[in-house]
Amino acid sequence: VFAGAGLSGDANNEFLDGSLYLYKNGSEDVQAHVNANENYPRTLNFQIAHIFDLDDNDYIEVFAYVNRASSGNARVQQDGNSYFGGFKLAWALH
Repeated sequence: VFAGAGLSGDANNEFLDGSLYLYKNGSEDVQAHVNANENYPRTLNFQIAHIFDLDDNDYIEVFAYVNRASSGNARVQQDGNSYFGGFKLAWALH
């Protein structure tokens, strides 16, 4: 499973730190975190990938978090920087 997102503080020098999470069945399983201490960009692109052993009733969710320097709105960019996907690998033993 793989995911990516452009996380934005929505203004220059507002992005302090952020995370992108993969949840399996409602529980956090994997996290990508960046602390932008002393850089304070506007936007950072996050990527995350993990191999899961899934059954037919399992599900995966993606969550994002942005900590801003001041009050206001953080956002996930929707201009092609955000994606989610996966591959099913199956084999038969003979």
